[in-house]
Amino acid sequence: MATNQHNRTTLQRVQAEGFDRSRLDGLGDRTYVTVACSECEALVINGTPTHERGCRNTPVACRECGFKHADRQSAAECCQPEAEWDGSPLGTRYSLDPGEDDADDADDDQ
Repeated sequence: MATNQHNRTTLQRVQAEGFDRSRLDGLGDRTYVTVACSECEALVINGTPTHERGCRNTPVACRECGFKHADRQSAAECCQPEAEWDGSPLGTRYSLDPGEDDADDADDDQ
């Protein structure tokens, strides 16, 4: 069975999309990619490999950049900014000196 680079690349792309049981098959001197998934009955619609709805092998795209991840957790964390902690126990800056806050409040009352 002679395989060309196009079919190998296609197989790698299909496997990256979660079709983990896909393989190269051939008939005579022609080769083709058989699409299969271990979690669902995968099929090809108009040349596009498709998982069943709810398949655990379906990649999840990041909402910001569109990068496909293997699971929802890594997709949710992809483009989320790191929370900056300013050192205070509540995550916000505040003054422990009551006189300082009272002086600001006194100015607001006038």
